This record gives sequence, structure tokens and C-alpha cells, in this order.
Amino acid sequence: MAEPDPTNDHRLHGNVEEEARAYAEAIVRTVSQPLLVLGGDLTVETANPAFYRTFRSSPAETEGQRLYDIGNGQWNIPRLRDLLEQILPEQREVADFRVEHAFPEIGRRTMLLSARRMERPGRPERILVAIDDITEREHARKQLEAQKEFSDKVIDASREALLVLDTDLRVHSANETFYETFKVERDQAEGRLVYELGNGQWNIPRLRELLENVLPDNDSFNDFGVEHDFEDIGHRVMLLNARRVDHLQLILVAIEDMTERQRSEQRFRKAMDIETVGMIFWDQEIRIVDCNDAFFRMSGYDRGEIAGLHWADLTPPEFYAASENAVAQIREHGLATPYVKQYIRKDGSRWWGLFAPRRLSEHETVEFVLDITERVQAEDQRDLLLAELNHRVKNMFAVIRAIAMQGNGRRTAAEFRDIFLGRLDALVRAHNLVFEGEWRSVPLDELARAALKAYAITTTDSVTIDGPPVKVAPKRALSLSLVLHELATNAAKYGALSTPEGQIHLSWKAVNQEAEPTVHMEWSESGGPAVHATPEGGFGTRLINRIFDYELGGEVALDFAPNGLRLRATFRPT
Repeated sequence: MAEPDPTNDHRLHGNVEEEARAYAEAIVRTVSQPLLVLGGDLTVETANPAFYRTFRSSPAETEGQRLYDIGNGQWNIPRLRDLLEQILPEQREVADFRVEHAFPEIGRRTMLLSARRMERPGRPERILVAIDDITEREHARKQLEAQKEFSDKVIDASREALLVLDTDLRVHSANETFYETFKVERDQAEGRLVYELGNGQWNIPRLRELLENVLPDNDSFNDFGVEHDFEDIGHRVMLLNARRVDHLQLILVAIEDMTERQRSEQRFRKAMDIETVGMIFWDQEIRIVDCNDAFFRMSGYDRGEIAGLHWADLTPPEFYAASENAVAQIREHGLATPYVKQYIRKDGSRWWGLFAPRRLSEHETVEFVLDITERVQAEDQRDLLLAELNHRVKNMFAVIRAIAMQGNGRRTAAEFRDIFLGRLDALVRAHNLVFEGEWRSVPLDELARAALKAYAITTTDSVTIDGPPVKVAPKRALSLSLVLHELATNAAKYGALSTPEGQIHLSWKAVNQEAEPTVHMEWSESGGPAVHATPEGGFGTRLINRIFDYELGGEVALDFAPNGLRLRATFRPT
């Protein structure tokens, strides 16, 4: 019988070991969880693709390096050193060792580390480290806890009776309003089947129909009417609203006692839908954690774009002080007085909001937001209109006085009266031309003649108007009539129309008529007193500039020449 060949045994043993190593490496590389294989001196022997992918590293930067040195020292983490240098030498295996660390490239990560020492007789020791990155799970858990805390506070603060049921229709919790309204004791409610409450008083057929037939086929229901005679509190008419909160395995039932309330109150609450109120959830650093759909519509952002933004990223610098004051109030008192400021939308435009923040917990604050842009704009417009009206009234009285003072002794009282009223009527027609006529386009020459007719006081030749037919859109016609009125008033008070020899020439021409027409207009005065311009310009000058800049979409230049005022302007009539 032949003797065994020891060379063959050694070769066979080597092949088995190589196969086992290859098999082990294949497992390491296949596992989706980041894995590290360390030598006894904590040098990285190898890592799997999941490690390189998760921590943005490469084999060249990792293998052969001491663990604490890779990534320019990113892994020199005190908690990791405790695990590898203090705990693991005393234990063969450690599981779910929590480590939190902020990496320069990938940010803060929460990890659960499991490590095992692999001791092999006659061979160097190895350490296998598995890393479970639970950052997203932790974030989701914290959000869920915050939402639950917020929901609990809403339930407690609600004036409506609220019941929270589990999927078996047992009472999970209820608010004080429910216990007080329906005379139910807390210790006799929680954990019991809802139909057993009050010695079976809640075993109501309509309620059973709702919970057992309607709600299982729908996520929610609204205004489900239930009437019932309770032993202790008598007949009640109730409106029930319910929502299935599937991810929490809960059912929220809101019970509105309509017995002593008017139906109009219910309709009013419906009108005040939460979709009109924005909600922002802030973390401890006043960065956005989440928002509701209403706020996304207000700001123009979506959830992925807005998360992590600081309040200063959305606030114009001139409103920093208001926000900082609100933050200080929240930190001291837990809530802040409602305040008004502007916010910046994603597209760079601004909007006005009324903000009311309140702290939910040590780490989170909720802020309720109403978009009041239209209200603020209306107030600004009202202030402008009041200022213009005040200026208009003063000018109107001045013009009327000027008209009255220009009568002469050769006319009888009746003649003067007729002339005065005729001129006054012409002035009124100039203002009514745009407002009356159902907002149709106004011919520019009619607009000009109506505006100037009342001022051609001394002779019909004192004012000349020259220009081709041009149609002016209603709103632009109103704005242009204000300009012409301002010029004519100024001329009557201080300029060419304040003397019998004065002359005004108003002319215009239209260019590019078939595409986007533009009007070039010129007003020139002569024969009047010497012109003296104020350096800062009066209200009339500012009004004219504002109208051309913002309402007529054009340009204007005023020349206060000594021999007479001259205006050159361009604008789009439509």
C-alpha cells in the first residue's frame, strides 16, 4: 500500500484555504452594508464597495492605511477608538455600538457598528467591522416624533371632542373636551372598546356603520351626522369627522356637538381651511425641517429644495431685526407676538406674510403663516391714492379759484356765471372721459382736448394740439390724463396759461404702429413768466415721473427752461 504524499496534502490544504478566502471576499463585496476588514494593528486590509460608496473613498486611499489615518483623519473618532481599543479587546464581539460623527464631505452620520475579532492559530488577528448607517432612519424617526408631539398638542388644544382609536376600535386617547362634554372618565375609557364607553352608551348604530363600513373603504369622511340620546347628557346632534392615520395604525375621530351651536358656525370653520395657512417647522438652529403644502405654494419651493434653509436665506436683510426679535421671544417665552415681514420666493420675488411662531419642543418650533401680500399692496395703494386725492383736491380748488379770478368788469354777473360754469364743466369732462364710457380705448386727441379745454381761458389760440390718431388703453388713458392735468394745472398757476400772452403746444407722433406702437409726446410752453424749478422737485414732478416709469412703461424728461417748461416723453399707448 502506497504512503500518502505530504506534498499533495499541503497543496490540497492550500487550495481549500484559497477557495475559502475567495469565498469570504466575495461575501464581503456582495453585502450591501459597509464592511471593513482590519489587521490586529488596525490597518485596513480591505473594504467592500458599499463602504467606498457610502463614505466616498477608494481602495487606493484606504487599503494599507491605519483606520484613523484614512480620509485625512476623518475616521479618528473618539467613540470608534473606545470600541476598537478599549471594548473589543475585552470582548470577542460587540453589536450595535452607536457612533455619531460629522464627516467633511458627507455631513453628519449616525452609525451602528458591529465588530468581531477573528483569532486564527498561527495567523495574524483580524477584525471585521460592519457599519449600519441609520442617519435617514433617525431623521425619519425624529420627524415622526415631532409630528406626533404636534398632533398631541393640537388634540389637547382643540375645542372639539377628539377620540384617538387603534385599529381594533379601542380608545387610545382622548382630549379633555371629550371627557367633559360626554361625562366620561379617563380611566374608564382608555384601552376599552369605543362601544363600551359609558356602560354601552356609545354602542350607536350610526357610529358602528361609520367605523365598520364607511371608514375601512375610505381614508377619511367628513360631516357624518349622528344623533343619539345619552343617559347623562340627553339628546345630542353630532357631526363626526374621521381620518385613518395608517402609518401610525390609528384613527382620529373629531366629534362636534352641534346641539347648541348654529349651523353657520360649522360653515365658517369649513371656510377657514388649513390650506390657507402656511406651516413651517424649524429645528433648534432655526433651519427648516418641513412645511405644509400651503407654504410651498406661497414660497414657490418644493420639499427637497427648502429643507435645511435658514430663516435668513428667505428673509430680506431689512427684516432681519424683526426675525431676530421673534427668535429671542421664542427662546425666552416659547412663543412670539405675531409680526409682519417680507419673504423671498424661489424666483426672487417678494411677498408679505403675517408670522406667528410657537415652540413645540426643545428642538422644534412651528410657525404659522398667512400671505397678506394683497392686503399690504392695497394699503400702499390706498395711501398713494389718499396722497394723490389730497393733492388733486388742492389743485382743483386752485384751478377753480384761478378761473373765478379771471373774469373782468365788462361782463355782467350772468355772463361771468355762464363762462365760469362752462369752464368748470370742461374741467369735469376731462376727468370723466376715461371713467365714463365703459373703459373703452380713448382717442389721444380727445383725451388731450378734454384735459386742456378748461385751461384755454384767454383765447382758443392759447393751446394747440397736433398729432395723428392714437388709441390709448383705458388704464393708460387715466394715467395720461393725470399727467396732462398736472401740466395744465401748473401752467394755469405758474406757467404759460397764467398770462394772456402764454402759449402751449402739445404734439405727438406714433412709431412702429404695426408691432408694438410707441408714442413720442412733447409739451412746450412759451410767453409765460420765467420758470423757477425747485431742486428737489414738487409732488407734481414726482407724480409725473412715477406715472411714466411704472404705469405707462415709458420715459420722461422735464426741462424747466426760463422761457417755459418743456416735457419730452415716450410711452406705449396699449
